[in-house]
Amino acid sequence: MKKDTGVDIEPIYYSAGLKKENKLQETPYNITKLLYFITKKTPPIKRLVYIGQDNKEKGTNDGKKDYEKSWWKSTWEFVTDLAKENKDTAKQMISDYALPFVKNPAIRKILDSLLKKI
Repeated sequence: MKKDTGVDIEPIYYSAGLKKENKLQETPYNITKLLYFITKKTPPIKRLVYIGQDNKEKGTNDGKKDYEKSWWKSTWEFVTDLAKENKDTAKQMISDYALPFVKNPAIRKILDSLLKKI
């Protein structure tokens, strides 16, 4: 691909975990990696909507990187930078765009405490 187009790509192989009738569900593969790469290409201001995504079926990954940890790190770096730069905007974005979608109690608690500190 690079030779013909000059574009260097890294394909992501993933599976959501196929579930056929009367059979066990296959193990999901690279779902966290897929979310990590989607988030990396999403403008930072729009990443808050991903915070509420509680993926219970994470499955397995390719082992090249801790994608979940990297995803959380980049997401929280953006949230804390936003909070430092513009407290009012940060409060509004967390309240309007993150909290309504977060189902995980631990993450809700973190966001609530962050709102109180801002």
